[in-house]
Amino acid sequence: MSTQQSLQNCQMENGTPAETRNQNQVSPLQIRPAVDLVETADGFVMSVEMPGVDSSGVEVSIEQNVLTVEGRTEFAVPENARRITGDVGPRVYRRQFQLTDDIDRDGIDAEVRHGVLTLKFNKSNRARRAVVPVRGESNS
Repeated sequence: MSTQQSLQNCQMENGTPAETRNQNQVSPLQIRPAVDLVETADGFVMSVEMPGVDSSGVEVSIEQNVLTVEGRTEFAVPENARRITGDVGPRVYRRQFQLTDDIDRDGIDAEVRHGVLTLKFNKSNRARRAVVPVRGESNS
């Protein structure tokens, strides 16, 4: 028996032998990505881990004060090839966050590097700390 036949015979999904399934069709794995949020003097920085995602696979949207971050990876089987095992496949990373009025929605910047989406949010003017100058007499 060849290695390929051994692998095929060992692969099971929901009690169905792998050789009876379409080997090139794999459902995306749904993943809740890890997130870090840091507050700065001028805003917030959010880092979202999405390994394997590039900028073409990311969507960031805001609807009714809900920020949705979604990233997708694809796994393509080359032409004239057949998938034997399915440990690596497409993934969908998705998180949602309720936004407050402290966020300036026009000042959001998004960038993906090495599988990490970084979002930078500016604070709205009313959320920023203000120093009020005081006029009057001086004791000097």
